[in-house]
Amino acid sequence: TNEDLGACLAPPTKNVWVSSSPSSWAAPTSAVLDSAAVSVLNQKMPTEVSASANKKNTISNDTNQHPTKLEDEKKRERFRSYQNGQWNERYKELKIFKQRFGHCEVPHNYVADNGSQALAQWVKRQRYQFKQRIQNKRTTITDERKAKLDELGFIWDSHRGAWEEKFEALLEFQKCHGHTSVPSKYEDKNLAIWVKCQRRQYKLYTLGEKSAMTKERIVRLEAVEFEWNPRNL
Repeated sequence: TNEDLGACLAPPTKNVWVSSSPSSWAAPTSAVLDSAAVSVLNQKMPTEVSASANKKNTISNDTNQHPTKLEDEKKRERFRSYQNGQWNERYKELKIFKQRFGHCEVPHNYVADNGSQALAQWVKRQRYQFKQRIQNKRTTITDERKAKLDELGFIWDSHRGAWEEKFEALLEFQKCHGHTSVPSKYEDKNLAIWVKCQRRQYKLYTLGEKSAMTKERIVRLEAVEFEWNPRNL
């Protein structure tokens, strides 16, 4: 019939399985669609949550690898405090050295009673830092530190400091031997060479030539009966 023919030609409709019976079919409801949508969302959420967690971990790692400015400032403050402590400790040792020897010319090979050479190294470093200060470069010599060392009579010029160091060694030699005629083969070779150098510089000075000898040094050496020409040459 025409009705049967129309039924056969009508487009098929999509049905959803809703029963265990093969003959039970029904059109999909909105509840079924909502359930399907929720299922799809649930499948996607773990991936999105995982990505979000990874992003947070990355941010956390970046924070750990790059300390804040406040943390950096705290570290710098602790380091400055440590440096100040070390400087003050060496300064006290220098004061004791002066009380003991009457000057601040710590020999480069000076060894303290505890076996430490820290003071000699520190004195050398102060002169270097002072040179940096004169050249307007970064330095650890502040106005306060300079004033404290000046008060002790600290000599900033390394060349003058070296001369003063040898002069003090000459005084020690005089105390032990009663004179200042240091032999050329004396056990302290540096002192023997220095004495010879003073005589040579004095000769140049008297000849009016360029010399490291000064009137002040001549007066100080002659005050300890230094012989300029022991062989009368």
